[in-house]
Amino acid sequence: MPANGSSLHDPARQSPPFWETAFSGTDPDALSEILSTPNSPIKAEAKADAPIAYRCNFVATEELAIADCAYEGTISIRREAPSGKVIIFLPMEGDALFDAGKEHIHSVPGRGAILGAGRVSGARLLGPRRHLGLFIDQARINRHLTQMFERTIIGDTDFRPSIDLTTGPGLVLQQLAANLHYGLSGDGPLLQSPLALNALCDATIYLLLETCPHRYSEALAL
Repeated sequence: MPANGSSLHDPARQSPPFWETAFSGTDPDALSEILSTPNSPIKAEAKADAPIAYRCNFVATEELAIADCAYEGTISIRREAPSGKVIIFLPMEGDALFDAGKEHIHSVPGRGAILGAGRVSGARLLGPRRHLGLFIDQARINRHLTQMFERTIIGDTDFRPSIDLTTGPGLVLQQLAANLHYGLSGDGPLLQSPLALNALCDATIYLLLETCPHRYSEALAL
């Protein structure tokens, strides 16, 4: 979650702590700074120095972060170190190509992408493009798995990188992410209901673990 421009709401009003931050602009270097974290820098470049534009709004709790991002123009993005987060892209408009290790995911409305926490990844955004991005710490996913298995789980979950958003779990995941973003933005209702917020965050993680194929899926089915 980018630190620049973020603000921490009064912790006495709700728990867990919450951040919201928004950016817009046309400079690829500024976009690189916005998307980067101290441990996982990102390099954004415009195709042949052609004009680009972007608008990004981030909301975050201690459990997860959600970004609503819109882009114009063709933008290449390269993550130069693993982020430690599982990132799920849920498109609403336009095309993107994601490099997910050995696989390349063509992401359009109805088809999302899940990028593993331990991999360096890249993307090519073909604007106009708009998507929700869901960022979940791998450590939090592992804590959920540890509770489910009653033994310590470490390392990547290795989710299958492509997800159908038109039906079933993928559709529910997109609806959960949209509701979380709406409920946390501005003076959204989830800011006044920490129990509901925690339940929705847990539901999002459990939905991923119980319905999206990954390295522990077979063991969970036993």
